[in-house]
Amino acid sequence: MLRSFFNGISGLKVHQIRIDVISNNIANVNTTAYKAARATFSDVVALTLKGARAPYGGRGGTNPSQVGLGVGLATIDNIMTQGPTNNTNRSSDLAIQGDGFFVVSDGQRNWFTRDGAFDIDLTGRLIQLSTGLKVQGWSMIPTQKIRFGGTVGTASTSFGFRVYDNEGNEHVFTALVQPTPSSSTADIHIYEGTDTASPNLVLTQTLGFSNGIVQAGQTGVLNWNDMSINLDFTSLGMSNATVSALVADPVVEPDTNKVGDIVIPRSLTIPPTPTTNVQFQGNLNANAPEGANVTFTVSNVIDSLGVTHSMLINAVKSASANTWDITVSMESASPVQYVVTFDSDGRISDVKKDGQSYGTTPTIDFDPGNGAQTRQITLNFSAITQYAADSRVVGLVDGNVNGKLLSWFVTDEGKVMGEFDNGQIRELAQIALANFQNPAGLSREGNNLWQNTANSGFRGYVEAGDLGSLIIRGALESSNVDLAEEFTNLIITQRGFQASTRVITTSDEVTQDIIGLKR
Repeated sequence: MLRSFFNGISGLKVHQIRIDVISNNIANVNTTAYKAARATFSDVVALTLKGARAPYGGRGGTNPSQVGLGVGLATIDNIMTQGPTNNTNRSSDLAIQGDGFFVVSDGQRNWFTRDGAFDIDLTGRLIQLSTGLKVQGWSMIPTQKIRFGGTVGTASTSFGFRVYDNEGNEHVFTALVQPTPSSSTADIHIYEGTDTASPNLVLTQTLGFSNGIVQAGQTGVLNWNDMSINLDFTSLGMSNATVSALVADPVVEPDTNKVGDIVIPRSLTIPPTPTTNVQFQGNLNANAPEGANVTFTVSNVIDSLGVTHSMLINAVKSASANTWDITVSMESASPVQYVVTFDSDGRISDVKKDGQSYGTTPTIDFDPGNGAQTRQITLNFSAITQYAADSRVVGLVDGNVNGKLLSWFVTDEGKVMGEFDNGQIRELAQIALANFQNPAGLSREGNNLWQNTANSGFRGYVEAGDLGSLIIRGALESSNVDLAEEFTNLIITQRGFQASTRVITTSDEVTQDIIGLKR
């Protein structure tokens, strides 16, 4: 008789737990990125009154006779389905569309979350607003990798690049490249600061080239101030040019095993990018008489210090058919003359300097004379025509002056991009997502945070694109609680609870009847 009491009590207990789970879901219907939970039941091991019997002596077998001992809580499952996305029009709010979790940290321990209400704090770090925990990923700051690019010429040259420490402070380094074209090698010396004196030398490395490109595996490590910065020389080339055109920039390098703070200093600046190419576009009048003169100026030619210069171009119709003599002058540099020839269809066919053919892309050596690096600039004449129309030619230049950070935004791939006042857009960081084999195995930690467990199957840190996910800026993920379903389950659970109480009262009445037999 007592078994029915305990069966009823077990029913009360598990239905109460289920009501707790449902009520918590309803309470969090408006909680950012909340994931609903579900309580499931299982029967308790039964008491066997009579075991099963196999057929024998012409009789059939019999089944076991068992009495259940109540109900128990089987699981409380996390329902990890995607929640709706609500626009907030706040650019630092981020929502994940697809798999993965943001990673946040206090510097000692990592947590995981789908709550993307982020912003920049006083130190320039991207943080979660509700907890102050720092969002993790891979950042240009502190510098983890520097990629060198450009072409090594025949003469020694030096150029500066920037390194950012763990606090986001900027430090200038100087690279001195000393080529030896006869052996297809170049020594690169890196100095801290702008002075290339021996006490400032922090690294020397010899690079080998083959067929004009750097040989495979040409990398290095710059050990400085407890930082190990990877140096990537694989994009360098070597030519017989008289001067080098070299650059070095910090880059973002994802690591599936390691993440760090995302730092976006409000005072961040980027160095100038010197002009390396001038693209001429337009037309020289085919009907122009011999000696006809066309003059135009190309502005905003930028040197390695970010100073802008002008290039004066003077085109004179030659006595030879379809030929123009073009003189290019650049401030302190001596004028350089080119002979430009067109074919019978009005298209440019050749450009010569000092009798040597350069196709349509000759070069000019540019020494600004202000302490900036001497560089070669490619002059691209391929888009100039010679038709019977007015003469009009313009020059389009690449490069940009130094820039200061104006704003930042996050792309669908989770890349943090900076917009600078010189019109440039640069990648500053990459937000990491945590990848789990079994997200439902994560443990709730409060504050919309989750923690890894033995059954969640952590698979490393990845970019959003690696999971086929998107990062939506200006939006937050809402709770995935379905109110209609929760209220329905609440009614069903209430009826189950009431039924369990009826079992107890009925068992009590039966017990009273048994006691009354003694009278």
